[in-house]
Amino acid sequence: MNAKPKIRVLSSYIYRKGSGPHEEMGKENKWFNGFVKQLVRNGYSLNDVDVNFVSLSSNRENDINVKRRFNDEGVSLVICPGTDAVVRWSKIESSIPTMYFGAHPENNGLELSRQINVCGVRLNLPLIWSSKNFSIIKKVLPGVDALYCPLNLESEFAFDNVRELFNAYRQRNDKSWIPHGSHYIGHRSISFLAEGIGCHYHEAPFIGLDEFKKALNAIPTSRNVAIIGFNDIALLPGAVNSIEKYVTENDIPLLWINNSPIISACGVVDYSSDFYRVGIKIGEIALKILTENATPNSIGLVEDQGEKTAINLKRCAELGIKVPEDVVALFDVKHQ
Repeated sequence: MNAKPKIRVLSSYIYRKGSGPHEEMGKENKWFNGFVKQLVRNGYSLNDVDVNFVSLSSNRENDINVKRRFNDEGVSLVICPGTDAVVRWSKIESSIPTMYFGAHPENNGLELSRQINVCGVRLNLPLIWSSKNFSIIKKVLPGVDALYCPLNLESEFAFDNVRELFNAYRQRNDKSWIPHGSHYIGHRSISFLAEGIGCHYHEAPFIGLDEFKKALNAIPTSRNVAIIGFNDIALLPGAVNSIEKYVTENDIPLLWINNSPIISACGVVDYSSDFYRVGIKIGEIALKILTENATPNSIGLVEDQGEKTAINLKRCAELGIKVPEDVVALFDVKHQ
Protein backbone atom coordinates (compact mmCIF):
# COMPACT_ATOMS: atom_id res chain seq x y z
CA MET A 1 0.00 0.00 0.00
CA ASN A 2 1.60 3.23 -1.18
CA ALA A 3 -0.71 5.51 0.78
CA LYS A 4 -2.65 5.00 4.00
CA PRO A 5 -6.07 3.91 2.72
CA LYS A 6 -9.16 5.03 4.55
CA ILE A 7 -11.34 2.08 5.56
CA ARG A 8 -14.70 2.70 7.17
CA VAL A 9 -16.63 -0.04 8.97
CA LEU A 10 -20.26 0.96 8.48
CA SER A 11 -22.51 -0.99 10.81
CA SER A 12 -26.05 -1.09 12.15
CA TYR A 13 -24.71 -3.10 15.08
CA ILE A 14 -22.70 -0.56 17.08
CA TYR A 15 -24.00 -0.13 20.61
CA ARG A 16 -23.14 1.83 23.72
CA LYS A 17 -21.64 0.04 26.68
CA GLY A 18 -24.40 -1.35 28.86
CA SER A 19 -26.82 -1.89 25.96
CA GLY A 20 -27.03 -5.61 26.68
CA PRO A 21 -25.30 -8.86 25.70
CA HIS A 22 -25.58 -7.97 22.01
CA GLU A 23 -23.26 -4.95 22.41
CA GLU A 24 -20.32 -7.20 21.50
CA MET A 25 -21.61 -7.33 17.92
CA GLY A 26 -19.98 -3.95 17.29
CA LYS A 27 -16.30 -3.18 17.66
CA GLU A 28 -15.51 -6.26 19.76
CA ASN A 29 -16.73 -8.85 17.26
CA LYS A 30 -14.33 -11.64 16.36
CA TRP A 31 -14.48 -10.83 12.67
CA PHE A 32 -12.29 -7.78 13.25
CA ASN A 33 -9.69 -9.91 15.01
CA GLY A 34 -9.57 -12.13 11.93
CA PHE A 35 -9.34 -9.10 9.67
CA VAL A 36 -6.33 -7.74 11.58
CA LYS A 37 -4.74 -11.20 11.61
CA GLN A 38 -4.88 -11.31 7.82
CA LEU A 39 -3.27 -7.88 7.58
CA VAL A 40 -0.42 -9.04 9.83
CA ARG A 41 0.05 -12.25 7.83
CA ASN A 42 0.67 -10.11 4.78
CA GLY A 43 3.13 -7.74 6.43
CA TYR A 44 0.71 -4.96 7.35
CA SER A 45 -0.87 -3.71 10.56
CA LEU A 46 -3.51 -1.24 11.68
CA ASN A 47 -0.77 1.41 11.49
CA ASP A 48 -0.85 1.03 7.71
CA VAL A 49 -4.55 1.78 7.33
CA ASP A 50 -6.93 4.43 8.62
CA VAL A 51 -9.83 2.41 10.09
CA ASN A 52 -12.86 3.95 11.78
CA PHE A 53 -16.15 2.43 12.90
CA VAL A 54 -19.22 4.40 11.86
CA SER A 55 -22.74 3.71 13.07
CA LEU A 56 -25.41 3.56 10.38
CA SER A 57 -28.64 5.08 11.64
CA SER A 58 -32.18 4.20 10.63
CA ASN A 59 -32.59 7.65 9.08
CA ARG A 60 -32.01 7.94 5.33
CA GLU A 61 -31.01 11.60 5.54
CA ASN A 62 -28.32 10.74 8.08
CA ASP A 63 -27.12 7.92 5.82
CA ILE A 64 -26.79 10.36 2.92
CA ASN A 65 -24.72 12.66 5.16
CA VAL A 66 -22.44 9.70 5.89
CA LYS A 67 -22.06 9.11 2.14
CA ARG A 68 -21.10 12.75 1.58
CA ARG A 69 -18.57 12.62 4.41
CA PHE A 70 -16.99 9.44 3.04
CA ASN A 71 -16.68 10.99 -0.41
CA ASP A 72 -15.17 14.16 1.04
CA GLU A 73 -12.67 12.11 3.06
CA GLY A 74 -11.66 10.04 0.05
CA VAL A 75 -12.64 6.73 1.65
CA SER A 76 -11.02 3.81 -0.19
CA LEU A 77 -13.11 0.94 1.13
CA VAL A 78 -16.31 0.43 3.13
CA ILE A 79 -16.92 -2.74 5.14
CA CYS A 80 -20.51 -3.48 6.17
CA PRO A 81 -20.94 -6.14 8.87
CA GLY A 82 -24.46 -7.37 8.24
CA THR A 83 -27.02 -7.40 5.46
CA ASP A 84 -29.07 -4.57 6.94
CA ALA A 85 -26.19 -2.10 6.60
CA VAL A 86 -25.10 -3.07 3.10
CA VAL A 87 -28.64 -3.02 1.70
CA ARG A 88 -29.22 0.51 2.98
CA TRP A 89 -25.74 1.67 2.00
CA SER A 90 -25.96 0.23 -1.53
CA LYS A 91 -29.18 2.17 -2.15
CA ILE A 92 -27.33 5.47 -1.85
CA GLU A 93 -23.74 4.66 -2.91
CA SER A 94 -22.62 2.88 -6.07
CA SER A 95 -18.99 3.97 -6.43
CA ILE A 96 -16.95 3.37 -3.26
CA PRO A 97 -15.72 -0.25 -3.15
CA THR A 98 -17.86 -1.98 -0.53
CA MET A 99 -17.48 -5.34 1.18
CA TYR A 100 -19.94 -7.01 3.48
CA PHE A 101 -20.71 -10.23 5.22
CA GLY A 102 -24.36 -11.03 5.67
CA ALA A 103 -27.16 -13.51 5.20
CA HIS A 104 -29.87 -13.79 2.56
CA PRO A 105 -32.75 -15.89 3.92
CA GLU A 106 -34.67 -17.63 1.15
CA ASN A 107 -32.07 -16.07 -1.23
CA ASN A 108 -33.73 -12.68 -0.82
CA GLY A 109 -31.66 -9.60 -1.52
CA LEU A 110 -29.09 -11.23 -3.79
CA GLU A 111 -29.67 -8.41 -6.28
CA LEU A 112 -26.72 -6.91 -4.42
CA SER A 113 -24.46 -9.19 -6.44
CA ARG A 114 -25.35 -7.14 -9.53
CA GLN A 115 -23.99 -3.92 -8.04
CA ILE A 116 -20.46 -3.50 -9.39
CA ASN A 117 -19.00 -1.87 -6.25
CA VAL A 118 -20.18 -4.60 -3.86
CA CYS A 119 -18.61 -7.93 -2.90
CA GLY A 120 -18.31 -10.01 0.23
CA VAL A 121 -19.08 -13.18 2.14
CA ARG A 122 -22.54 -14.68 2.12
CA LEU A 123 -23.39 -16.05 5.58
CA ASN A 124 -25.44 -19.21 5.84
CA LEU A 125 -27.62 -18.69 8.95
CA PRO A 126 -26.28 -22.07 10.11
CA LEU A 127 -29.17 -23.29 12.28
CA ILE A 128 -31.58 -23.15 9.34
CA TRP A 129 -29.03 -23.97 6.64
CA SER A 130 -29.58 -27.73 6.79
CA SER A 131 -31.92 -30.28 8.29
CA LYS A 132 -28.93 -31.81 10.08
CA ASN A 133 -28.21 -28.54 11.88
CA PHE A 134 -31.87 -27.85 12.60
CA SER A 135 -32.36 -31.29 14.12
CA ILE A 136 -30.13 -30.23 17.05
CA ILE A 137 -33.22 -28.50 18.45
CA LYS A 138 -34.88 -31.84 19.18
CA LYS A 139 -31.67 -33.29 20.57
CA VAL A 140 -31.41 -30.48 23.11
CA LEU A 141 -35.16 -29.93 23.58
CA PRO A 142 -36.83 -33.29 22.89
CA GLY A 143 -40.19 -32.14 24.28
CA VAL A 144 -40.53 -28.97 22.20
CA ASP A 145 -43.44 -28.96 19.77
CA ALA A 146 -43.80 -25.30 18.73
CA LEU A 147 -41.27 -22.74 17.53
CA TYR A 148 -41.95 -18.98 17.61
CA CYS A 149 -39.95 -16.56 15.47
CA PRO A 150 -40.47 -12.76 15.77
CA LEU A 151 -39.46 -10.79 12.65
CA ASN A 152 -38.69 -7.07 12.54
CA LEU A 153 -40.54 -5.35 9.68
CA GLU A 154 -38.39 -2.22 10.05
CA SER A 155 -35.22 -4.15 9.26
CA GLU A 156 -33.85 -4.62 5.76
CA PHE A 157 -34.10 -8.35 6.50
CA ALA A 158 -37.80 -7.89 5.78
CA PHE A 159 -37.21 -7.91 2.05
CA ASP A 160 -39.89 -6.38 -0.15
CA ASN A 161 -41.66 -9.60 -1.14
CA VAL A 162 -41.78 -10.93 2.42
CA ARG A 163 -42.82 -7.53 3.77
CA GLU A 164 -45.76 -7.42 1.35
CA LEU A 165 -46.92 -10.83 2.54
CA PHE A 166 -46.62 -9.83 6.20
CA ASN A 167 -48.42 -6.55 5.61
CA ALA A 168 -51.28 -8.43 3.96
CA TYR A 169 -51.55 -10.61 7.08
CA ARG A 170 -51.50 -7.60 9.38
CA GLN A 171 -54.28 -5.88 7.41
CA ARG A 172 -56.57 -8.87 7.86
CA ASN A 173 -55.65 -10.11 11.34
CA ASP A 174 -55.24 -8.61 14.78
CA LYS A 175 -53.27 -11.52 16.24
CA SER A 176 -49.51 -11.22 16.53
CA TRP A 177 -48.63 -14.75 15.48
CA ILE A 178 -49.16 -16.20 12.03
CA PRO A 179 -50.31 -19.78 12.64
CA HIS A 180 -48.49 -22.85 11.40
CA GLY A 181 -49.48 -23.82 7.87
CA SER A 182 -50.79 -20.37 6.95
CA HIS A 183 -50.07 -19.08 3.45
CA TYR A 184 -48.87 -15.89 5.16
CA ILE A 185 -45.76 -17.63 6.55
CA GLY A 186 -42.85 -15.71 5.06
CA HIS A 187 -39.99 -18.17 5.53
CA ARG A 188 -41.31 -21.44 4.18
CA SER A 189 -38.01 -23.27 4.47
CA ILE A 190 -38.01 -22.85 8.27
CA SER A 191 -41.59 -24.10 8.37
CA PHE A 192 -40.54 -27.22 6.45
CA LEU A 193 -37.57 -27.76 8.76
CA ALA A 194 -39.87 -27.43 11.77
CA GLU A 195 -42.30 -29.97 10.36
CA GLY A 196 -39.36 -32.32 9.85
CA ILE A 197 -38.69 -32.40 13.60
CA GLY A 198 -42.36 -32.56 14.57
CA CYS A 199 -42.85 -28.87 15.46
CA HIS A 200 -45.34 -26.21 14.49
CA TYR A 201 -43.75 -22.97 13.26
CA HIS A 202 -45.14 -19.49 13.92
CA GLU A 203 -44.01 -16.02 12.81
CA ALA A 204 -44.81 -12.60 14.28
CA PRO A 205 -43.99 -9.65 12.01
CA PHE A 206 -43.74 -6.60 14.25
CA ILE A 207 -43.12 -2.87 14.07
CA GLY A 208 -41.67 -1.20 17.15
CA LEU A 209 -40.98 -2.31 20.69
CA ASP A 210 -44.61 -2.33 21.84
CA GLU A 211 -45.65 -4.77 19.13
CA PHE A 212 -42.60 -6.90 19.87
CA LYS A 213 -43.52 -7.14 23.55
CA LYS A 214 -47.14 -7.86 22.63
CA ALA A 215 -46.00 -10.75 20.46
CA LEU A 216 -43.85 -12.21 23.22
CA ASN A 217 -46.71 -12.01 25.69
CA ALA A 218 -48.98 -13.82 23.23
CA ILE A 219 -46.81 -16.95 23.19
CA PRO A 220 -48.72 -19.77 24.95
CA THR A 221 -46.31 -20.54 27.79
CA SER A 222 -48.32 -23.58 28.81
CA ARG A 223 -47.02 -25.45 25.76
CA ASN A 224 -43.59 -26.91 25.07
CA VAL A 225 -42.36 -23.92 23.10
CA ALA A 226 -39.07 -22.32 22.13
CA ILE A 227 -38.21 -18.98 20.53
CA ILE A 228 -35.87 -18.56 17.55
CA GLY A 229 -34.13 -15.19 17.32
CA PHE A 230 -32.40 -13.52 14.39
CA ASN A 231 -30.29 -10.38 14.52
CA ASP A 232 -33.04 -8.25 13.00
CA ILE A 233 -34.35 -8.18 16.59
CA ALA A 234 -31.08 -6.63 17.76
CA LEU A 235 -31.66 -3.71 15.37
CA LEU A 236 -34.60 -2.52 17.50
CA PRO A 237 -33.44 -0.63 20.60
CA GLY A 238 -34.65 -2.36 23.74
CA ALA A 239 -35.71 -5.57 22.03
CA VAL A 240 -32.85 -7.80 23.17
CA ASN A 241 -33.27 -6.70 26.79
CA SER A 242 -37.02 -7.32 26.46
CA ILE A 243 -36.61 -10.85 25.15
CA GLU A 244 -33.97 -11.58 27.81
CA LYS A 245 -36.43 -10.48 30.50
CA TYR A 246 -39.29 -12.44 28.94
CA VAL A 247 -37.54 -15.79 28.50
CA THR A 248 -36.01 -15.54 31.98
CA GLU A 249 -39.30 -14.78 33.71
CA ASN A 250 -41.27 -17.39 31.73
CA ASP A 251 -38.67 -20.19 31.58
CA ILE A 252 -38.74 -20.41 27.79
CA PRO A 253 -35.76 -21.77 25.81
CA LEU A 254 -34.22 -19.23 23.44
CA LEU A 255 -32.34 -20.24 20.30
CA TRP A 256 -30.35 -17.73 18.24
CA ILE A 257 -28.52 -17.51 14.96
CA ASN A 258 -25.25 -15.57 14.68
CA ASN A 259 -25.16 -14.06 18.16
CA SER A 260 -23.39 -16.19 20.74
CA PRO A 261 -23.24 -13.39 23.38
CA ILE A 262 -27.04 -13.37 23.64
CA ILE A 263 -27.08 -17.11 24.19
CA SER A 264 -24.37 -16.88 26.84
CA ALA A 265 -26.59 -14.42 28.70
CA CYS A 266 -30.06 -15.93 28.47
CA GLY A 267 -30.38 -18.57 25.77
CA VAL A 268 -29.84 -22.25 25.15
CA VAL A 269 -28.27 -22.74 21.71
CA ASP A 270 -26.55 -20.52 19.13
CA TYR A 271 -25.52 -21.54 15.65
CA SER A 272 -23.19 -18.91 14.21
CA SER A 273 -20.92 -18.46 11.28
CA ASP A 274 -17.24 -18.62 12.23
CA PHE A 275 -16.75 -14.86 12.37
CA TYR A 276 -13.01 -15.08 13.01
CA ARG A 277 -12.56 -16.96 9.73
CA VAL A 278 -15.02 -14.62 8.02
CA GLY A 279 -12.79 -11.74 9.14
CA ILE A 280 -9.73 -13.45 7.67
CA LYS A 281 -11.54 -13.76 4.33
CA ILE A 282 -12.66 -10.11 4.53
CA GLY A 283 -9.02 -9.14 5.14
CA GLU A 284 -7.91 -11.21 2.17
CA ILE A 285 -10.45 -9.56 -0.13
CA ALA A 286 -9.63 -6.09 1.22
CA LEU A 287 -5.95 -6.56 0.39
CA LYS A 288 -6.81 -7.65 -3.13
CA ILE A 289 -8.77 -4.43 -3.60
CA LEU A 290 -6.23 -2.17 -1.91
CA THR A 291 -2.96 -3.68 -3.15
CA GLU A 292 -3.81 -5.54 -6.36
CA ASN A 293 -6.43 -3.16 -7.79
CA ALA A 294 -9.01 -5.94 -7.86
CA THR A 295 -12.57 -4.75 -8.33
CA PRO A 296 -15.49 -5.88 -6.17
CA ASN A 297 -17.26 -6.96 -9.34
CA SER A 298 -14.44 -9.39 -10.15
CA ILE A 299 -14.67 -10.93 -6.67
CA GLY A 300 -18.42 -11.22 -6.16
CA LEU A 301 -19.84 -13.17 -3.23
CA VAL A 302 -17.84 -15.98 -1.65
CA GLU A 303 -19.20 -18.74 0.54
CA ASP A 304 -19.41 -18.76 4.33
CA GLN A 305 -16.20 -19.77 6.08
CA GLY A 306 -17.56 -22.28 8.56
CA GLU A 307 -19.68 -22.56 11.70
CA LYS A 308 -19.30 -22.07 15.43
CA THR A 309 -21.89 -23.55 17.73
CA ALA A 310 -22.55 -22.76 21.39
CA ILE A 311 -24.67 -24.25 24.14
CA ASN A 312 -25.44 -22.62 27.47
CA LEU A 313 -25.39 -25.52 29.95
CA LYS A 314 -26.10 -23.23 32.89
CA ARG A 315 -29.30 -22.00 31.26
CA CYS A 316 -30.25 -25.56 30.34
CA ALA A 317 -29.89 -26.56 34.00
CA GLU A 318 -32.05 -23.60 35.07
CA LEU A 319 -34.75 -24.81 32.68
CA GLY A 320 -34.47 -28.38 33.91
CA ILE A 321 -33.05 -29.57 30.59
CA LYS A 322 -30.65 -32.50 30.85
CA VAL A 323 -28.57 -32.56 27.68
CA PRO A 324 -26.87 -35.91 26.96
CA GLU A 325 -23.08 -35.80 26.89
CA ASP A 326 -22.93 -36.95 23.27
CA VAL A 327 -25.12 -33.98 22.31
CA VAL A 328 -23.03 -31.53 24.36
CA ALA A 329 -19.97 -32.82 22.51
CA LEU A 330 -21.47 -31.56 19.22
CA PHE A 331 -20.98 -27.92 20.29
CA ASP A 332 -17.80 -25.91 19.91
CA VAL A 333 -18.45 -23.69 22.93
CA LYS A 334 -19.98 -24.79 26.22
CA HIS A 335 -21.09 -22.00 28.53
CA GLN A 336 -21.06 -23.39 32.08
